[in-house]
Amino acid sequence: MTERGWLLRDQVLRVIGESPAPPATWVSVVRRTVIVVGFFVAGLVHGNLSTTVLCAFGALQLALIEAAVTRTALVRLLLGTVIASVLSVWVAMCVGGTWWVVPLIAALAYVFGCTSQRGAAPATIGTSALALAVIFAGMPRPPEQALQAAGWLAVGALTQAVAWVIAWKYERRVFARRAVALKILSLDHLVRKPSLDTRALSATHDASDTVSAVLATACFPADEEQYLRRVHSDAVATTRALTAWMVLRSPGDGDRIHVSLMLRRIGRMLDDQLLRKRPRSVDIVATDEWVSSREVARSLTDLAASASGVMTKQPVSDSRPLLLPARPPAVVRGGVKVVELVVSLNPRSVAARHGFRMAIGLALAEALTLVLPFAHSFWLPLSVVFTLKADWSFTVVRGLNRIIGNLAAVIVLPALLMAFGYSSPTLALALAVLTAVACRYFFGNYVVASFGLAGSVLILDYTLDPSDSLFVTRIAATALGSLIAALVALAFPAWVSSRAAQQVADVAQSLQTWSTDVTLAIEGSGDSDRDRLEEDIEQSRLALAALEPTAGGALFEPRPQADPVALMLIYESGARLAAGLTALTSCIALPGGVGSLRDSEFAALTNELVQLERTRADHNAALSRFAAGQNVD
Repeated sequence: MTERGWLLRDQVLRVIGESPAPPATWVSVVRRTVIVVGFFVAGLVHGNLSTTVLCAFGALQLALIEAAVTRTALVRLLLGTVIASVLSVWVAMCVGGTWWVVPLIAALAYVFGCTSQRGAAPATIGTSALALAVIFAGMPRPPEQALQAAGWLAVGALTQAVAWVIAWKYERRVFARRAVALKILSLDHLVRKPSLDTRALSATHDASDTVSAVLATACFPADEEQYLRRVHSDAVATTRALTAWMVLRSPGDGDRIHVSLMLRRIGRMLDDQLLRKRPRSVDIVATDEWVSSREVARSLTDLAASASGVMTKQPVSDSRPLLLPARPPAVVRGGVKVVELVVSLNPRSVAARHGFRMAIGLALAEALTLVLPFAHSFWLPLSVVFTLKADWSFTVVRGLNRIIGNLAAVIVLPALLMAFGYSSPTLALALAVLTAVACRYFFGNYVVASFGLAGSVLILDYTLDPSDSLFVTRIAATALGSLIAALVALAFPAWVSSRAAQQVADVAQSLQTWSTDVTLAIEGSGDSDRDRLEEDIEQSRLALAALEPTAGGALFEPRPQADPVALMLIYESGARLAAGLTALTSCIALPGGVGSLRDSEFAALTNELVQLERTRADHNAALSRFAAGQNVD
């Protein structure tokens, strides 16, 4: 197996097995699930399933939305989604079954493709409108009946929207607490590794960015935000302390388990457990006399205190500076301007390339439904909607995940229904479980989310139009739709490797600057200003975060524009170098600086400097290989 083949296998296993934890809270999942299942049960009781299933479809579509925003922004998002969805459903049903549906779906797909990169709100509204248009284009009705169907779908969607607005204040607060809890629990994954793992460290940085995004868009009142900002800052400080501890101390299993238990206890204090226990104090002691161990204990103590402050609203009085990551560039407090969306529709704009890709893929899929004898024909274009992405690597990964999830649904669901019968209670219970799974994991593990979403839609679709061939048709349509998405992405490629050169330059520059500043600070011959080192940390972290998906995505490309092995080596060596520099920066930030370290710890620091030189040499070799454009295959 070639170097690239080995790395590709590792990347696929990592994507499938290490998906991010779901951000959805249980209170929100229960609220969304109850409304969807409530309409379904009402139809079972009153025998009017043809109407209530339409309501359930509308409620399910809005149930897939996640947001931590102001009440005004939430109302705009929900109303925009409902209006766009209802209009697209009505028009799609009116022209469904005719060739007019092809240009309609293509036009919607073009608009969605052009505007989906403009922010979460346009992407959410566009996905909902396009997905529902595709689904209901497969259920053609006369205009009057189509209007009635769209009206019932609006009832379900509005019910979900009103319930969310009512519960908004509490759900937003719990959502933010869960985001912070996931940041803390990501540190647990970090310390479980026998040595410092760069991918686990990257995941903790991603979790920090998620919290920053939530705080930026949610716009909490000042008295509430101060608690969240403090616990977030303490989580960042704990990340650095743990990095220094693992690099310098190389703790054993017992010490790592001890710290892991503390992190889990603090994280669960904030997380939205179904059966919550009252917050209890966390007793934390240093595992030994090393300075790095005492710093871990101190940071965990501060983190436990600030986490308790979030839950009890007891102020944590200290004057420590906040160590908050910079807000991700894509996160903005305000909404997206209409003029920006209109500009995106220009065929000459950068965004139009994905718009044309979506239009071609959906037009082809929709045309096939008119000529192929597919029952429940919407499965085919719907797979294209959720699979075809702005770059090749994401399209391939999403397609594989969707096929696996859908295959699981069409195997497990019929088996369960055959075992327990197609009775009303069984269908309702299955719908409840599958909807909860879809809502919980839609922005987490996409394989699990596809299983839940496909199963939910299968039950609703089967109820409207029972067919023995439904389950077989579902997986065949999913496979064909994913194939169409892949072929379109290959015919009109967008290679992530095309942006590698600038990202590699940014990584090299930021790490070089940070390394120079750290060396001068340790030698005592340079300015060890804290703000300067903080800027070094942030710039290097952002540069590595931008390079990581490019390095992983280039492995999937048939003809990458940069050597994917060199890119992966640059990222891995750069991440390892950044971890070592973080440890050194933490030592510099100690009250007594490097001079406060014990002899054994100073020896470990000296050894780490030697290791850093080796890592720097590996990093420079990877940079040279990238610059030379070598091709190992």
